Amino acid sequence: MFFSSRGNFDSISGTNSLRERLSSDGWQNCASCHFKGLTDGVVWQFNAGPRKSIPLNSTFNPLNRTQQRLLNYSAIFDEVEDFEANIRNVSGPGNLAAPINGNSLDPNHGLLIGDSGDLNVAPSAVNAFALANANRQQVTVTLPGSPNKVRR
Repeated sequence: MFFSSRGNFDSISGTNSLRERLSSDGWQNCASCHFKGLTDGVVWQFNAGPRKSIPLNSTFNPLNRTQQRLLNYSAIFDEVEDFEANIRNVSGPGNLAAPINGNSLDPNHGLLIGDSGDLNVAPSAVNAFALANANRQQVTVTLPGSPNKVRR
């Protein structure tokens, strides 16, 4: 998943698999900005301004996994899950042309799912700092031969 931007994700019940939840056409993946889990050294231009990707091994304190640093060098995110909007809008198809029940987020892309746990509903909102995203329901991946479900 890290290198392909595609993958088979577990349903909530674990009985079937969801496909291609991240990049809609497979043109961008996590390794695009975090080569080998490090940084690519490129300064990317986003609406929030220029951003240089940080090495992922510096995301958490190695001595205390509950301590996470502010993300991006400008500290605009405080959780890995805050990058969900980037997954949906840059790597995915973007917002829906016609909102569903007032929600313009595409329910078929991204790893965060509806607040009720419904895979066919997008989360009510995805934003940094104002709403904690880390503890929200999200799809998981079970690697072949492993019983462990992995969150992003």
